Amino acid sequence: PANVPVDDDVLDLEAKHSSNIRVHNSRRMLVRKKRAFDLARLLDARRVLTEKRGALAEPATVFATLDEEEVRIAINTALSAIRSRRIGTNLLDITTCGAVAPYNRMLGGKLVALLLLSPEVAADNQRRYGREATIIRSQLKNARVVPDNNVVWLGTTSLFSHGSSQYERLRLPAGVIAPDQPEIRYTYLGDTTGYGTVQFADDTVRALDGLLRRRRGYRDVNGVFGEGASPRLRKLRAGLDAIGFDSDLVMRHHQGRRIYGAPLFARAAAYLCGLDAEAPAYVSAPESCADATDRIADFWRRRWLSSRLAHDATWEALGETLPWLLSSTIPLHDPPAPESGEGGDAGDGGGTGGESRLEFWRRLAAAGSKVVSEGLTDAEFGALHIETGLDEYLVARARDGLSIVLTGNAGDGKTHLARALQRRLADDADRFEFAFDATAIMNGGAGVTPIIELWRRARSADKGMVLAINQYPLHKLRQRLPDALPDVSEQIERQWKARLVTGPDVDPAANGSLLLVDLSLRNPLSRDFAGRVLDKMLTDPAVREHARADSDSNFSFNFDRLGDARVQMRLFDLFERVISSGRRTTVRELWILIARLLIGASAVPETPGGPQAWYSERLFAPDPRFPLNEALQSVADPAAVSHPHIDRGLEDRDGARAEQWLPGEAPGRLPASALDPTGDAYRDRFLALKRRFYFEHLNGDRAFELDPRPHARFHELVRNPDADAEHLSRIVEAINRCYFPHSFDGSRDKLCLWIGHRLDEQPTKSFVAGECIPRERLGILRPRPPGALKSAFNYLPDHVLLSVSGGHGRPPAGVELRIDAGLFATLSEIFDGLPRHLVNPGELNRLDTFIDRLRGLTPSPLPEFLVYNAEHVVASAVKMSLSSDRYVEARRL
Repeated sequence: PANVPVDDDVLDLEAKHSSNIRVHNSRRMLVRKKRAFDLARLLDARRVLTEKRGALAEPATVFATLDEEEVRIAINTALSAIRSRRIGTNLLDITTCGAVAPYNRMLGGKLVALLLLSPEVAADNQRRYGREATIIRSQLKNARVVPDNNVVWLGTTSLFSHGSSQYERLRLPAGVIAPDQPEIRYTYLGDTTGYGTVQFADDTVRALDGLLRRRRGYRDVNGVFGEGASPRLRKLRAGLDAIGFDSDLVMRHHQGRRIYGAPLFARAAAYLCGLDAEAPAYVSAPESCADATDRIADFWRRRWLSSRLAHDATWEALGETLPWLLSSTIPLHDPPAPESGEGGDAGDGGGTGGESRLEFWRRLAAAGSKVVSEGLTDAEFGALHIETGLDEYLVARARDGLSIVLTGNAGDGKTHLARALQRRLADDADRFEFAFDATAIMNGGAGVTPIIELWRRARSADKGMVLAINQYPLHKLRQRLPDALPDVSEQIERQWKARLVTGPDVDPAANGSLLLVDLSLRNPLSRDFAGRVLDKMLTDPAVREHARADSDSNFSFNFDRLGDARVQMRLFDLFERVISSGRRTTVRELWILIARLLIGASAVPETPGGPQAWYSERLFAPDPRFPLNEALQSVADPAAVSHPHIDRGLEDRDGARAEQWLPGEAPGRLPASALDPTGDAYRDRFLALKRRFYFEHLNGDRAFELDPRPHARFHELVRNPDADAEHLSRIVEAINRCYFPHSFDGSRDKLCLWIGHRLDEQPTKSFVAGECIPRERLGILRPRPPGALKSAFNYLPDHVLLSVSGGHGRPPAGVELRIDAGLFATLSEIFDGLPRHLVNPGELNRLDTFIDRLRGLTPSPLPEFLVYNAEHVVASAVKMSLSSDRYVEARRL
């Protein structure tokens, strides 16, 4: 009923709020509905149990009565009501529990599981939640309800279905916490069914949610009280059903897990069911037993640690574990501020001592969080900031009165660059509003509204905006801007569409009030940027001093080699191979890699002079956290390319002349030690020599001379426009061969417009072409950022465009085919004879779409029809009469 009271203070207990009055009223109605529904269920359960009280009390009729459906429903309703009062607040659910290396070697996971039983954890829980009102119970009662928050039970699940060595057989003896504490164990209770949503990515959930909204015209699942449990599960179920899947079948992931429970006292289960009203003092007043934590840890040391330390295998495993510091991953505190100024490039590195700065580089090489812009001190920011033409360009445009929008992906340096702008614009700080992290601003649940309001306030105060925003939040912002700030929306849309151009240079912000810069187009591996990063590290006073001291011979050797012009040139050549393959890296990842070339990834000292300590080996050392390592191995590793002369020279003791290597040690041949040429040690040593040969030998650049892989040829296409004529001919012939895998007259000089014929969904059985685009109407274009951004970025393309001009003097129609490393590899494989049915269908679809679009560009007729029957592998040429009413000639090619 509409007169059921629902006060605003209980509605405001929810985290999600809306200023929309209709949404506010709908939430009020949801609460009314939920209260009425629950009250009806409880009253019906009370009626049934009252009517059946006598039958339930009689031994002769109790079992038959319990079999009645309405009785079972009534009992389940009552149990659910009881459970809701205690389970949610008195049971602590353990979601993550374990020990990281090296503590896992010492059974640290068992220590963590035991410490969770400590009253200190329960006391912390009470301090955090003891005065918090529960949302659901408060709204059902229409009054704030602060529940009992005594932790009486712990529950968790195993990581795997077969069990958990961490929880099984784990016990805390009686009396460790308090004299009346019984033995506490993690007890196996059962198994999960392997049903849920963990197998679905967040993108899948968002896509299905968007589908449902478009079909229904409204959002059915909003994640607010009253709608039902698990919004994610309900979105997936409804979405999967809508597109024709059996949601019950698809949502069963079959990853069952074991369920464990740890009651903290004997009557804990009765307490959860409301049968007992009191708990022991160490449970109801846990703060009185805070010293129990030490006793629990002491028990673990005596029971588990002492026995593990007696095993040699444990010590061997510890010796193989790389050390690391928690402070390298989580910034516990900032170092002392520099004594003079903001630091940056002055003195020993921004006011920090040389040893302190060297430790910073070590943490950087270990991939700690110190590389994140938000966690840097001013001195560390100065050590990592690279001044480029982009800085000067953005400062100039900001001083011209433009707002700056920096977008891209995570790690592209948006926040870092915005922070650099703030420092450069310090004298004009009152003219700008800075938003360094749009995602953080949106995390409050209000979406992009706070960003729009911030922009409006800035405009009202006649200020410019400097906004750092990832591409997806920018997408959400672009959806709202047409209504909120239409002029800003128009400029962002125009510049977003023109982030890369192939025509005349234009000013992206001409006659506008803002500049949009997509930092995902700035590949940090470019020679200019990566060179500045390497130079910044090599010229750091702390690094130079440590190299001169020669206390670490590996460090000094790598410092010397990385400072050589030949080594640097070839390193940047490898980086450009990665860029042309379509791979990217972040500024953070580049800094880590450069630091590792000098220092290594591990704090464990490496063998002096050993190959694993060479910069050339560290460059290719695998690390699953960083895509750059895998990219270097797959497209830029000189050891992956065979060259008979080079390889023989490295194997032959007299085949490598020392004078052709850089001054110093010349490792240009395998050692005289009796290594088995078929063994792993021999192979690893050879690969290490091959990589170092590439960097240091006079003829090292020949290492890729015989590289047969498609990405090597694509790299030449991207960076060498002088050979475009030959590349264009090969591309045209490869596209033709995709449909007509035989040579024909002019196969390199005209792009035929192929038409496929197939029955139903069967593979295409034949292709026919009667028209073509002559080669003189085709060209290869290289995209670039517009205007001055071209030089500010030093952009290196990872694709080219096969462009087609209009016919009969018409202007270009803008029909273009994007050729990236993936498509080029497909075309190369086809050119080399790979059958069409073995080609990536996605690439074929791109070609089909492109050729279909060419039909509207006034193609030229072919002198004869080309026909290919894929079923019978027959290629033919058919000549028609001038009136096209009869066949003149048919011949097999």
